[in-house]
Parts: sequence; C-alpha cells; structure tokens
Amino acid sequence: PGEDLAMLAACDHVISSTGTFSFWAGWLSKGVVLYYKNFPRKGSPLDKVFQPADAFPEYW
Repeated sequence: PGEDLAMLAACDHVISSTGTFSFWAGWLSKGVVLYYKNFPRKGSPLDKVFQPADAFPEYW
C-alpha cells in the first residue's frame, strides 16, 4: 500500500473514489483530482452529515 500511495502521489492527475486511500493520493499529488460530482446521493443518511469542504479541497 505504501508504494501504491507513493506512485499515485507522484501523478499529475488522480481519479478519486469515495475512499480515504484515494483522498490521500489526490491530496498528496497536488495535481488535478477528479471525483464524484453528486456524492453523496441527495437525501441519503450520509448526505445529512457529510461536509463536502472536509472531503474536497477548493483547489480540486
């Protein structure tokens, strides 16, 4: 996992999933990060507690 994260962090672009591994890869890469537009689904239990600013930095 450490080598995989280092390789992703060295990339110019990262496609992120909803997991923390993808978050850290994108955050460490300092490059372009693509992520889900409509996450979480509106009205879902997660939507009620999810704070997008905590998961998606402004520079993404």
